Amino acid sequence: MRRIKRAVPDRSHVAICCAVAVFCVSAASAADFAAVDANGDGLIDRAEFGDGAVGDEIFKEWDRNQDGHIDRAEWRRALQLSELESERRGQG
Repeated sequence: MRRIKRAVPDRSHVAICCAVAVFCVSAASAADFAAVDANGDGLIDRAEFGDGAVGDEIFKEWDRNQDGHIDRAEWRRALQLSELESERRGQG
């Protein structure tokens, strides 16, 4: 299993790393969700997700029901799809 490097002090690195599928769907996904969910409400809003245009696009894609939040099910689904895409490209 590849792990996220924790060198960047803010949470935006999690979204970027997920977007390029640099880690596997595993027990780490729950810990990563909790790390991004800064207020601990069980939902990730746009501000918690990270900054920038890349984050905007990814957030819109991951927020499947377009309610302005990413819940744990949406998070897991996005990571699973990222992992599948990575495997398809021979990077997994």
